[in-house]
Amino acid sequence: MHQEYGWALDVDLALRRIEQLSPTELGRWIRAERAWGGDDRSLYLLLALASARYIDHHGPFIGHGTFNGGAMLRASSILAPAYRNLALLQTAAYVVELLTNSNYGPYLLMAADPYRETDAEDPEQRFLAAIEAGDQPLRVEHRLVALIEDLGVSRVHRLLTLAGLRQFPENEHRLLMVHRAAQLLDDVDGWSRWVEPILRPSVQYLASRPKLSQP
Repeated sequence: MHQEYGWALDVDLALRRIEQLSPTELGRWIRAERAWGGDDRSLYLLLALASARYIDHHGPFIGHGTFNGGAMLRASSILAPAYRNLALLQTAAYVVELLTNSNYGPYLLMAADPYRETDAEDPEQRFLAAIEAGDQPLRVEHRLVALIEDLGVSRVHRLLTLAGLRQFPENEHRLLMVHRAAQLLDDVDGWSRWVEPILRPSVQYLASRPKLSQP
């Protein structure tokens, strides 16, 4: 049975609030979240999760669908408060505008059961091969869920970095998307809780590749 990815109730409500925002309401949203105790890390995380939940990152030419919050959070840490607020407002506007862009939705992140091949002697190489085939992006997400369970997040991070490096000559965003997702997970202490929803957009993007026409 098809089901949406399972969010905790408080996160579900917070993401629904973001989905309903208009660009003119973002300043009030930021002030309200801070009044409830939210800091920059928690707000950037919510925006990243909203991006994962509501924005389709299947490529191959996704371009502006790539979430840059990890880099923005890190860069804003050296800015004065007023400019940190501006960076957060810009990131929020970026996400909210994509939520209504017909090139990226409507979309919902669905639950993905782990996919394992019973005869797979080297699941890591099978995973990389499936990504590079470019014709099975949904199954690759299921493979990712299995590898997170079986290998752990550190090994999965290295595999995705390798996949991004292999595709770097085609498009630098294929590596940057993995790198920025990892940056965000580092900076919000998210490796134990948010690996799947944060990394699945990267896998969607890496596993969706154009078929080059033959001469």
